[in-house]
Amino acid sequence: MSQIRKLFVHSSHYLAGQAFLMAAGFISFPIFTRIFSVSDYGIFCLINSSIFIIQTFVAHGTNHSIVRFYPEYKHTNKIDILHSTIVLLGVPLALALTGFVLVIIRYLPDHLYSQYGRSLFYVVTIIIFVKTFNSLFITVLRADQRTKFYNIVIILNRYGNIVFSLFFILFLIRDLSGFYIGQLLSELILATVLLLNFLAKYKLRLKHISLELFRSSLQFGLPLTSSQVLHVLLSYADRYLIQFYIGSGPLGLYSAGYNLSSYLTDFVKLPINKAIDPILLSICTSEGYQKAKHFLTKALTYYLLLVLPVAFGFIAIRRDFISMLATPKFAEASSIIPYVITANMLYALQAVLNAGIIVYKKTNILFILRLLGLLFNIILNVLFIPRYGIVGAALATLISYIVYTFCITIYSFRLLPFPVEYRRIALYFLLSVLMFLVVHYTPLMSTFVGLSIKIILGASFYCTCVLTFDTQLRSLFVRRFKDSALGWTRPA
Repeated sequence: MSQIRKLFVHSSHYLAGQAFLMAAGFISFPIFTRIFSVSDYGIFCLINSSIFIIQTFVAHGTNHSIVRFYPEYKHTNKIDILHSTIVLLGVPLALALTGFVLVIIRYLPDHLYSQYGRSLFYVVTIIIFVKTFNSLFITVLRADQRTKFYNIVIILNRYGNIVFSLFFILFLIRDLSGFYIGQLLSELILATVLLLNFLAKYKLRLKHISLELFRSSLQFGLPLTSSQVLHVLLSYADRYLIQFYIGSGPLGLYSAGYNLSSYLTDFVKLPINKAIDPILLSICTSEGYQKAKHFLTKALTYYLLLVLPVAFGFIAIRRDFISMLATPKFAEASSIIPYVITANMLYALQAVLNAGIIVYKKTNILFILRLLGLLFNIILNVLFIPRYGIVGAALATLISYIVYTFCITIYSFRLLPFPVEYRRIALYFLLSVLMFLVVHYTPLMSTFVGLSIKIILGASFYCTCVLTFDTQLRSLFVRRFKDSALGWTRPA
């Protein structure tokens, strides 16, 4: 199996799982936007943003280290050393960092807890540790390229969180405490399942602990953790500034538009992003850097083949879509979607564009660039939010993401340059713009049926045009179709 085909196969596995996750988002989104007022929804999203930020800190880069070192240790039959080191030393460190967070919470001023109470933050902090614990074992599945089981786990995790949280908040504890207690119970059940599955397949031994590996893991992972914390702050700092400058009502609108864009962005980017790193590092280890460059060229092209039409199509139907899904009280959130989804799709390209930094372990540069990007983003938000409101925050996100992506691409290409298929990418961009015009100016009612017809029409138009004008992709499609047809007709 070629590496590009392997990318498609593994991405398709992740895509199937991501489809269920996106469905979970679209199921929970209208429920939460109806349960909460616009202001309460803003506060709810602000707490979830805080969870994500703290969890990134508590994880201390373990997930990145597993993916980076897994091919090397598996190739040399030393995988037990990697597992024992990461689990037996990484989990206690995560627990210690969680305790550090609890101490900070304990001594923060009381007025910071006036709305939800200190006990809620204790529950949330415990959730963060359990999520970190689960993430470690889920990353092992990803590094081992067990994509099908990985999908099952993350899907059950997402839906379990929704079901337990809604059950508690609707029937037992009718406030945010109920929501997070339900989520904690769901995460604890998953932790038990993951641990039992891991111990059934692998062995953990104290004698297999390698302090040298753990030092290398921290050396590789901590800069990534620091840069990931900055990445999360880069993504979520605008929420805190919106709350500070214009209040929780606009924050609720902004969060709704941003979350809906994120669901769609994640559906496209995560399947490819999760598949790329393990395959890329495996190619570098076994086949060399020239093969890796060819792989990255094709990965970038096919990534944009998918990303561009999704972004333009969503922009075309944004107002009707968000009004239908979240009720008209959130319709104003559609004003930020063109900026936010463009920024997120562009930022997601770093899975390919920063390959040189990952391969050559120059993770410290990510910290520097993200720190500068965060500072630039905060400055733009401070300037734009008071004047332009939530649109200003969205514009600040887009500008800062453009600058960050440009900088990281320049540095990474110095380490691992690879050819870019500019003509094919330009073709996909042009066809996506034409598809936008077709969808936007199709005169159909703003109903579920009308939106469905627009989506099908846009997808059909884009796919037909791509297969007509992209000779390489058409040849690949015809070849795969013939192979499949021969497989169906060949006698057993």
